[in-house]
Amino acid sequence: MLIRVADSGEGMDESMFQNAMKRGYSTKPEAGEGRHGFGLALVAQVVRRHHGHLSADMTYGSVVTVTVPRP
Repeated sequence: MLIRVADSGEGMDESMFQNAMKRGYSTKPEAGEGRHGFGLALVAQVVRRHHGHLSADMTYGSVVTVTVPRP
């Protein structure tokens, strides 16, 4: 199964993407409440547990791709 999610935000470089998969990492810690950096970390954990792969393409904005094998 393949899932792609795109957003129109500022985007991330490769280093930021790798860090964003760590629980609690936030690109904007000064933003305060509601930005605790758990979203992509939780996605990465679920994908790993299902023996899938998570990648990002920053060529044209931010596009995150998740692939997991079919059950």
